[in-house]
Amino acid sequence: LRAELTARGIEITYANFPYRVVNVEGQIALKDDGIEFHEMRARMWMKDGVETAEEVPGQAPAEIWMNGMTDGYLRESAYKLYFDIRNLPVTPKLRAALQSGAQNVYDMFSPSGSVSGKVEVVKEPGPDLPIVHNIEMEMQSCSATFKPFPYPVTDATGKIILRGDDLRIIGARCRHKDAWF
Repeated sequence: LRAELTARGIEITYANFPYRVVNVEGQIALKDDGIEFHEMRARMWMKDGVETAEEVPGQAPAEIWMNGMTDGYLRESAYKLYFDIRNLPVTPKLRAALQSGAQNVYDMFSPSGSVSGKVEVVKEPGPDLPIVHNIEMEMQSCSATFKPFPYPVTDATGKIILRGDDLRIIGARCRHKDAWF
């Protein structure tokens, strides 16, 4: 048995990363042995701190594409989800969606700006197995203030790689006033 659905303008929130995504479109296939997601995409703006499908003049939209599949319908089922993210605003709303360890890192830097990159979410079959989030994001004109060294930096760029508890920042560049680091 297979049922194919076309999503148009729906809202999705993933339980393990509770960040509301609106204006979602794409194909969903419901099968006997699981779900397939094909070319799911969202294009949204932030207006007064709320995600909206309504275009906001002068603001570039956040864009999210997703493909993936589940190997069943139960909590123990395996799944793999792949996200391509462009221009996601770094805001307290994003912080709230992070797991506690990542929230602590966020709090140490108090960042702002936007990020683009890829996220892979993998859950192997079986009860109580951990969900693995592999994240690679590029900072785009970000700003931050590192609490132990409280000098604000701007124009931050570089790649953030998060694999479980392993966090790396590669090729970072930023400035404080006229000094580049």
